[in-house]
Amino acid sequence: MDRSSTNSRYAREIPPHDEEFAASRLKIFMKDVCIHLLPLVACAQCLFGGQARTLVFQGWPGAIELFNGSLSVVVVPQIGKIMNISATGKENIVWNNPSLSGLSLQDAAAREPVWGWANFGGDRFWVVQQSDNAQVSGGKPWPPDEVFDGEAWNCQLSEDGSLVLESGASPQSGVKAWRKMAFGPDPNLLLIRQKITAVGKPGLRPLNLIQNVTTLRKPDMVIFKMPRETHFPTNPRAGAESPFPRGVGPLSFPKGKEFEKFFASEGGYGFLSQPEEGFTGKIYLDLRTGWLAAVYGNQVYLQIFRYVPGAYYPDGGCSAEVYVSDYFEIEVLSPADVLDEGESIDFDIGWATHEIAVQGKTRTEIAAQCEELAQGFLKLARF
Repeated sequence: MDRSSTNSRYAREIPPHDEEFAASRLKIFMKDVCIHLLPLVACAQCLFGGQARTLVFQGWPGAIELFNGSLSVVVVPQIGKIMNISATGKENIVWNNPSLSGLSLQDAAAREPVWGWANFGGDRFWVVQQSDNAQVSGGKPWPPDEVFDGEAWNCQLSEDGSLVLESGASPQSGVKAWRKMAFGPDPNLLLIRQKITAVGKPGLRPLNLIQNVTTLRKPDMVIFKMPRETHFPTNPRAGAESPFPRGVGPLSFPKGKEFEKFFASEGGYGFLSQPEEGFTGKIYLDLRTGWLAAVYGNQVYLQIFRYVPGAYYPDGGCSAEVYVSDYFEIEVLSPADVLDEGESIDFDIGWATHEIAVQGKTRTEIAAQCEELAQGFLKLARF
C-alpha cells in the first residue's frame, strides 16, 4: 500500500475551518511566549471570545485556564494533563488524585513503589496499546510511557488564541506528541486537535495509536449508542465467541451476572454505572457513532471523537473503552498503525457540556437527549 511520508494510511486533510478560526480571531499579545513564564494574572483573548490566564492549580504553579463564561478548562504543563473541565458554576468533572496534588512526576511515582505509576488523574493520552507496554519498555507492563503520562509538556498560546502543547520525543514509543485546544463555535464546546509523529529510527517500531484517557469524577451514569455494526463478537486474541452483547468486546470484564451489575442496554443505548463502592469493571466497545456521555444531575458532558471506517483498530476493533470504579475512565482510540519516521497519526476529539431535562424522564429519554446534543456538536466540530 502506498503511504505518504507525512501521514498515516488513514490521515485526512486539515479541514478548512481551522483557517477560518484563525482569520477571525484577534492576535495574542503574548505570541510565542512560553506559558510557564506568564505572570500569574496575565490574560489574553482566546478563540470565540474566551480568555486565558495562569494560576496555581491544586499546588501546581504555571497552570493555564481557558474560560469563556460557559466552560472552564485547566491545563497543568508540569505534568502534561488537563486537570479541570467544568461548566461555569459547576464542579470539576475531572478526577484529581488528592494524594498527589502539586507533586512532580518523580515524587508522585515514589509514592507508588509497586507500579511506580504517578496516577494523577486528568486527561492525557497513551501512544501504544496497553498490551504492548512491555514490548517498548524493556519488559515492564506498567506504567505507560511517562513522556506522555506525567512528564512536563511545553505550552504556548498561539497567534489565534488556542493553547498548543508539545511533548518531548519518547525513546520508548518512538514518537512525539502535539495537542491544540480552543473553544469551538458553540461556547459549550472545547475542540482538541491531536497528533503523534514518528521520530528517529528505533530498532523495533511499535504499533502506535492515540488512546485518549480522561479520568472522571464518578458520574451518575455513562451513556452511549449500542453499535449496530461491529467487528465483535469474536476477537482474534480471545479466540472465542464473546459472552457480551453485540458490539461489546471479549476483553470486557467481569463476565456473567457481575457484568450485569454495571451495564444495561435499553432502547438501543448502553448505560454504565458503579453499583456499589469498590466495584470495578471495564467495557470494550466497537463504537462508531463518535460520542459518549457522562451525566451529573441535569448536566451532561459529551466526549466526541472521529471514527474512521475501514481503518485498523486495536483489540479486534476497539474504538472506545470505559473503566468503572470509584472514578471512571473514558478512553477513545484512534486507529493503530506502524509508522515510518516522519509519519503521523491525527486524532481529533472534543468535550462539550449542556443542561438536559432529567426530572420525570426515563434513562432512554435522557439518552435520546444526549444523542441529539452529540450529533449537533459533531456537526460543529466537523471531524
